[in-house]
Amino acid sequence: MLSAIAYGWIEGTIYPYYPYRDELQILGHFTWYHLVFCFMFLVIGFTFSLTRALAMWSLKKGYMFAASAGSVIWGFWIEDMGYYSIVRGEILGPDSWVNWGLGGISILGHWVPTVYFILSFTGFALFSAAYLRSSMDTLLMMRAMKMGLSKEEAKPRTPRRSKMIEFSRYFCSIAPFALVAQAFTVLAASVTTSDLPPGTLRVAVMGLLVLIPTLILLSISSMIHDRFSSELTFKSPRGDH
Repeated sequence: MLSAIAYGWIEGTIYPYYPYRDELQILGHFTWYHLVFCFMFLVIGFTFSLTRALAMWSLKKGYMFAASAGSVIWGFWIEDMGYYSIVRGEILGPDSWVNWGLGGISILGHWVPTVYFILSFTGFALFSAAYLRSSMDTLLMMRAMKMGLSKEEAKPRTPRRSKMIEFSRYFCSIAPFALVAQAFTVLAASVTTSDLPPGTLRVAVMGLLVLIPTLILLSISSMIHDRFSSELTFKSPRGDH
């Protein structure tokens, strides 16, 4: 999130002077600048998960890739709002490049592109899924340590259930909060067209309107998921756990 805000700041200061900003040579909508920017975000978001890919995959912890994908998608959204919080002489509206032909809605005089809703929902869902899985692993590890279990015994044993029930557990823990996240999507986007002067204050308010609700929603989502996961036990060669 911090890197996305920082880059939005840089872009809002420099991109207006980019001489080729109107030459949309890629798919009729993107410049080479956008391609480089996208590559940079992918490198930032996936560096850790790729360096740990083999180890995480062997441990069946592929959720690291979901966390990286979520952070990149989330970053695109935050970076764009950071840009409109800094840039002068350019206002987020129906004619803005970021609409991508998908349009948007006007709420109390503030324009919110449809792509913002898509990015915030998808980014939150992916990152939340990774966060919940990581939290569950941590809780199970702590529980195993208290029980004095070995590494082999500490592997969780999931009761037999259909894939649909397993999916429902995650869906009920994530989807409602991903939908609630759309509310602070509107609030954060509205800051970019508020009466606050472009600059530090506007960026700070926008960032806080994203960060604080996200932490709260992740915490509540984690508590609900923990309740759904309370029946998990451990494998034990001795059969006494």
